[in-house]
Amino acid sequence: MDNLLSSIYDYVDPFDAVEVARGTFKPVRIAILDSGFDPQHPFLKTLDQRLDPRIKEAQSFVQQTASHDIQDEIGHGTHALGLLLNIATCAEIYIARIAHRETLDRNTYDDIAKAINHAVNEWKVDIISMSFGIREYNEPMKTAISNALHSQTLLFAAASNDGANLGRAFPAKYPSVFCIHSTDGNGNPSAFNPTADDKDVNFSLLGEQVSSHWPIGRNGHNEPVKAMSGTSVATPIAAGLAAAILSFVRQQEQHMPPGGELPLGPWLKDVHSMDEVLKSMVRQRRGAGYDYITPHSLFDRKSTREQVYDRIKDIRRHLYD
Repeated sequence: MDNLLSSIYDYVDPFDAVEVARGTFKPVRIAILDSGFDPQHPFLKTLDQRLDPRIKEAQSFVQQTASHDIQDEIGHGTHALGLLLNIATCAEIYIARIAHRETLDRNTYDDIAKAINHAVNEWKVDIISMSFGIREYNEPMKTAISNALHSQTLLFAAASNDGANLGRAFPAKYPSVFCIHSTDGNGNPSAFNPTADDKDVNFSLLGEQVSSHWPIGRNGHNEPVKAMSGTSVATPIAAGLAAAILSFVRQQEQHMPPGGELPLGPWLKDVHSMDEVLKSMVRQRRGAGYDYITPHSLFDRKSTREQVYDRIKDIRRHLYD
């Protein structure tokens, strides 16, 4: 994964808690809706054994659990959190525990809707990562997602892992939600992806054999790192990439004098704007049907920060030409 995303690190400054506390910089906020996380994981601790300061808040929305019961009983949430922290180095992370077992049921749907509403209304997040999918319509979830989109929150969801047997799952198939598919390390589509939709964009990112944090001892795995595969793995990578793009723009605009061109930061919060920026990084494999995102095509290491910023400005300008 580092090879895929390493070019971004040269353009996005790391998280600065002092600058955030002073109010001189507004970090991107991401909510991750998953199985919670392991707060005792060694990779989530600082040198003085405090929790990583980028993890701002965690809350359980699982029925019949206390709100502070955020312990990951599956492992997936900890894995996804590790990916986000690795990619979105300048973002604040908010964790919503919405599951305590791998299979979601109808009792979980209301919990998910409450978590989305809380992330938007209370945490004021910019991005929500949802590494799950269901196969039936749920009105509370639909309403929560619609309200989140109306609030200009960018939503990323896993396409599904059922291959050609089934299509995209909900909420990934909901209009204006970024539906994320998986590839191997060479950009080849994963066999478990749903069939590409020829009437829509089919964003894909690395989702096979991706190593990240894992609760030690969970499910018989006694190491702090585990490799996982799935569109649910590619989803936090995509959400983290969007956060990195938004962080880069905010950092650039932090040092610009007022009164110039309209800033890109607010523009990027619109789903169609972020969609265009992600499309600018796509490389299509002939006959594959999926839109493989290559971050180095925007953050190419040969360009200055100003040149990368100007490329994003050009995307906005061409969108309205």
